[in-house]
Amino acid sequence: MKNFTKRQTQIIQAAVVIIAENGIQGLTMKNIAAVIGISEPALYRHFSGKHEILSGIIKLMRMNTHENSHVSKIELSPIQTLELALRNRTAAFIDNPALAAIIFSEEIFISDNKLSREIRAMMDERQDLFIMLLSKGQEGGEVRTDVGPEQLAILIIGAFRFIVTKCHLFDRGVNLEGEVEQLIDSIKKMILV
Repeated sequence: MKNFTKRQTQIIQAAVVIIAENGIQGLTMKNIAAVIGISEPALYRHFSGKHEILSGIIKLMRMNTHENSHVSKIELSPIQTLELALRNRTAAFIDNPALAAIIFSEEIFISDNKLSREIRAMMDERQDLFIMLLSKGQEGGEVRTDVGPEQLAILIIGAFRFIVTKCHLFDRGVNLEGEVEQLIDSIKKMILV
């Protein structure tokens, strides 16, 4: 996965700030340049345009997800690892609320096949991780086996996405961390043997 220069990372972070404050509609090259304090033409030395910056946000998030995946080297049960993955993603959304707006924004990706493929790859990686963990949990007798790991992963990811979207879009006063902890407790009650 591509590493970013210091300036590219700064541009990506400025884009995230703009989206957090003004929504995706506020993300323009002019606004990014103003936040960073450089000229608009200078941005084009680092990115070809807004879509490449959005792609950079996705890539940076995927890189951070891979860095956080070192937790799999810690001796945890599959379900403990799944819980940690949900908590890590929650922390990322709490630290950067704009990430939820970007990742769950259909209007950004519907008209751009490249961005759509990148977000799909990230979603597939997350789903594959959960399926693997749930399969291991079933093999180890920790997780019920009457529902396939693919279906359990979809239920967990869908519920998580719903909570993040609800908190981000409709009720920012809700404690996302608390909501996710309640979700984790409910998941464990439903899937553990």
